[in-house]
Amino acid sequence: MNLQQLEYFKIVAEVENFTTASKLLSVTQPALSKSIANLEEELGVSLFEKQGRNIRLTKYGAAFLSHATIALKELEYGIEALKDLVARDQDTLTIATTSELGFTSLPRHLQSFLGEHPDSKLTITYEEEEDVYEKLRRREVEFGFLFCLTPLQHRESFCYHPVSTTEYFVRLEEVSPSAIGECLLQTLN
Repeated sequence: MNLQQLEYFKIVAEVENFTTASKLLSVTQPALSKSIANLEEELGVSLFEKQGRNIRLTKYGAAFLSHATIALKELEYGIEALKDLVARDQDTLTIATTSELGFTSLPRHLQSFLGEHPDSKLTITYEEEEDVYEKLRRREVEFGFLFCLTPLQHRESFCYHPVSTTEYFVRLEEVSPSAIGECLLQTLN
C-alpha cells in the first residue's frame, strides 16, 4: 500500500465514478482501476461495488475510507508542521558569545538588527572564547561574537567581520610620562 493508492481511493470514494476520478487525478482510467484493484488485493476485500455506471463503497470501503482520510490528513499536518519548523529555523539565528560581549556591546548591535528584522528570533549562548570557536567549527551556531585579542592565523577557516572597536583612554599626570608610559601610549596607538 502506498500514499498514491490512498489518495486515489479517497477521490474515487468521493466522486463514486472512475472516469470522473481519473480526470480529477490526471491519470488514465485503466491506471486508476489497476491501482484500486491492487489496493483491494492487498487488503483482501472489495472496497467498491458497481451500481450501474457508478460505484459505491462497500461496508469495508466505508470503514477503510475514514481511516484513509485520517491518515492522509495526518500526513498533511505533518508536512505543514515540518514546513513551519523549517520556517522557524530560517527565522532563528543561533549565536554564541562571550559573557563580556553578551552583556556589553552585543545587545546594542542586536537591537539594531531586530529593529530591521522584527520577526527574527535569536538563540544566544554565553561561552568561553574557545567554546565559541568550537561551536562555530561544529556548526552548532551561525555566528560567534568575541574579542579577537588572540592571533587569528590558526582560525583561517572562519570569516571574520569586525563589528566594533574599543577605545582605551589613559589619564596622564601633567608632567611628561615616564619611559614606560611612552611605551604604553605607543602600544595603544
